[in-house]
Amino acid sequence: MDVSDNGYGFTSTDLGRNHNLYAASLSGNLASNPTETMTDDSDEKSTGCLRWKLWATEVSDIHGVKHTSGDGSRLRRFLWTLFVLASFGVLVYQCTQAIQNFIEHHHITKLDVTFKELMPFPTVTICNFNKYRRSAVTPSDMVHVGEALGLVDEERNLLYPELFSEEFIYKYKRLNYDMELKKQFNFTEFTLRTSNQKKDTIIE
Repeated sequence: MDVSDNGYGFTSTDLGRNHNLYAASLSGNLASNPTETMTDDSDEKSTGCLRWKLWATEVSDIHGVKHTSGDGSRLRRFLWTLFVLASFGVLVYQCTQAIQNFIEHHHITKLDVTFKELMPFPTVTICNFNKYRRSAVTPSDMVHVGEALGLVDEERNLLYPELFSEEFIYKYKRLNYDMELKKQFNFTEFTLRTSNQKKDTIIE
């Protein structure tokens, strides 16, 4: 079928042999005449399909897109369309996850666990959570540090009498607070005396 003049201003060609050239010429002519309107909806749809087919088969290098508008069967084009859309959806999802992880500023901490049979002392330090031993605290100590340790209230009363023996409570109540406060209190000596001792912590 030869066409000598179709009203669009391009040279005649064999549409059966060179369909792509026809689509390209038609697309270029429509772009050069933007004021021209087409009243037939089918012509507009066919023009859009021709443009999409030309772009998919000749311009785009996206993998699989050209198969959506190839010369195969409708089922083949439909399946390829599903594959392309699914791939695009996975791409969008992965990009979204990557951006979200970047914004959250995740940190990765790497720990290497090693086992040794021998370690030079004092690589391991043994500490007791209780800094002072209750059994080493005297009633006189309670006058000076009892309130700081949370064992005596502002009225000089024992907050937890159940922690102490009856003998300790008896001696504490018979103390002369004013006289005890006048005595010089050595906090370093108190710490060394009441802290956990090495002989009680290390067995061997």
